[in-house]
Amino acid sequence: MKLLNEALRKIETLWSKEPKHAVHRGEKTFFQFRCILNNGISPDRFGDIDLQLPTEFKEFLLVSNGADLFKDEEYGQWGARIFSIDELQSSNKYYRELRPKDFTKGDLIIGEFYGDSDLLLLRCDPESKDYGAVLIALPFDNRSDWYCSVNFEYFITDYVNFEGDKFWEMRTKK
Repeated sequence: MKLLNEALRKIETLWSKEPKHAVHRGEKTFFQFRCILNNGISPDRFGDIDLQLPTEFKEFLLVSNGADLFKDEEYGQWGARIFSIDELQSSNKYYRELRPKDFTKGDLIIGEFYGDSDLLLLRCDPESKDYGAVLIALPFDNRSDWYCSVNFEYFITDYVNFEGDKFWEMRTKK
């Protein structure tokens, strides 16, 4: 959890005070971004979710029950929103109805991206070899083409290190 803690510390110290410009692909962004972490949950709230949450995501929720990461506060057209534990059930119901062919057993939609239709998906099937993986669920691409990160900790670390840029668009799959 060292990487997750470092990423959260970086958010707190560099991105939570006031909006500021980021550097994306070597260029200063036109918009200013800010991150907002919420108060964490108590461990007994994990029972509210029917799936077996991976440790890294549980650790995140204990620190911040959802978050806005690198949100363009002026127009709301950039950034990621990690759902709170209270939003997970209704958001998953909504997106599963909207995109029924995209999701499978053990998928938990944990967030969305402002300004587009990409979703942040966490694999929660402990019997699957990809348990704990994070995928970017793209609306028009096949699941096999979705970006995959090993786990939530690595995804958040990369997202913070790239200052909210969609680094997966520049890389091959991990």
